[in-house]
Amino acid sequence: MAKRDDEQRLREAAQSASGELPPPIRGAIQAAAATALTDPTARPAIDPTYDGYIDAVVHRAHQIDDADLDAMRDAGLSDRALFEITVNAAVGAGLAALGHARRAQRSEDTP
Repeated sequence: MAKRDDEQRLREAAQSASGELPPPIRGAIQAAAATALTDPTARPAIDPTYDGYIDAVVHRAHQIDDADLDAMRDAGLSDRALFEITVNAAVGAGLAALGHARRAQRSEDTP
């Protein structure tokens, strides 16, 4: 149970830390990233400005470059908001991937 508590604390910390984006938006970003990990077509739209970037964090984080960040800034986002979107998308996708891995491991362990 401690692992689940740690995961919940991580989710809540990313959502409720002081910042520019309201906690409900951060939670929605986490949920959208988790959905995008398994079914990109089912990912709920959050904001046209954020949606493509959320997908980039989930599916090609290693390829995000200055042009991606500049496009977000040009759309009016501050570096702080960009950081909050990045963290919450990474938390959502990362914890979803962890959950999938745990389920896969349990199914392999079951005869």
